[in-house]
Amino acid sequence: RPCSVVTSADTAAELFTCPGLPDGLGAVTFSRDGRLLAAAAGSNVVVRDAATGRPVYALDLHQGPVTGVAF
Repeated sequence: RPCSVVTSADTAAELFTCPGLPDGLGAVTFSRDGRLLAAAAGSNVVVRDAATGRPVYALDLHQGPVTGVAF
């Protein structure tokens, strides 16, 4: 089952994984303050707590693939 791994830019340590993204990631970005991570996979967008990986908000209203995310 596909998954994506988020690693620290400072230490390269694995922070968390985002399992179950069969369409792969289309886009990823961090919020300006670094607290949130938005990831698009297929027609879904999930905003996660960047420290824990816990989902904060999910959006699945798109009819096609999402190719960009921004805060």
